[in-house]
Amino acid sequence: MIDISTIDNQMVEIPSGKIELKDDRTKERWTVEIKPILLAKFPVTQELYFAITNEEPSTIKGNRHPVETVTWKEATVGLTKNEV
Repeated sequence: MIDISTIDNQMVEIPSGKIELKDDRTKERWTVEIKPILLAKFPVTQELYFAITNEEPSTIKGNRHPVETVTWKEATVGLTKNEV
């Protein structure tokens, strides 16, 4: 069983800032401002995802395997809903 209280040790803070993006097709460039976020150092395992969300969405089963078949929105909503 995973102790999710230690999840902060597995996160890296990405600071806020500005980044220039470009579209190679149109040659257009623009700058966007990003907010700081926390990003996991490692892929989220199925065991950790289940401990947080109580859901098992993956098709390739294994506690140490990364979670797959979830969208970015599903993952962030699930983690936010459970206040991680």
